[in-house]
Amino acid sequence: MAAQDLIRVDNDTVIETEAGKDLCKKVEKHRAETDQTITGMLSKDETLGLVNVLKKMLKASEDNK
Repeated sequence: MAAQDLIRVDNDTVIETEAGKDLCKKVEKHRAETDQTITGMLSKDETLGLVNVLKKMLKASEDNK
């Protein structure tokens, strides 16, 4: 990431560069758009079901660490 100028390291502290901040903003925008696309195709019940499944998957993943 440092080689791509997304972060810099100063005294063992990682600091996000402007390029890194810009990339994070782009990723967040894309994630929000993707979420909207997915949930726009689902009913409220289906969305809640999806959220519950994703929570279970996350918990299982964390339990296996």
